[in-house]
Amino acid sequence: MPDEIINRREGRNPVRRWGFLSKKAYDSLTFLLEFFLGMRLSTYFAAPLLTESERDWIRSAIGKTESFAVRHGAKVEIIFPYELITQSEIDRLGEQAKLEIFSRCKSHLDDTDILIALLDGPQVDDGTSWEIGYFYARKSPEQKIIGIRTDFRRAGESEGALVNPMIEGACDWLVRTREELMETVFQFF
Repeated sequence: MPDEIINRREGRNPVRRWGFLSKKAYDSLTFLLEFFLGMRLSTYFAAPLLTESERDWIRSAIGKTESFAVRHGAKVEIIFPYELITQSEIDRLGEQAKLEIFSRCKSHLDDTDILIALLDGPQVDDGTSWEIGYFYARKSPEQKIIGIRTDFRRAGESEGALVNPMIEGACDWLVRTREELMETVFQFF
């Protein structure tokens, strides 16, 4: 029993989902087709977006990653949640804005290949923690979570831990610099 055509990432992946394929098998097939056909790798950058300095750091990291991709002939699409909705939309939506923000972020998490999570601070941001947990619970073996912690403080409960063990355990990689982040992301190309 075939389902509808799945149009991940703006219709660039018109692969039919067959009823006899499990979600994991379908996700694996989709990932391989996209990889070998040179399609864009979708990346979601989860992070606290509360201050201008945080947003500027994230924009800088995204810019460096995209530049690195161009220099190496790779295609990467980085979703920055802060840019998924404008302030005028938030104002217009009023009380409904929080539901729209949630819906847009969740939708992009559902369609991403890699989740990059900024883990700086005395404890990981609550929204970032939710995004990690949600993505971890739904991800296929090909989808990965990369945590980046540039903060020198230790925030884990045990010796050698960098962050909360539930967050650290969900991450496939935990890197300490933007350079390490770029190297890790481009292992997929």
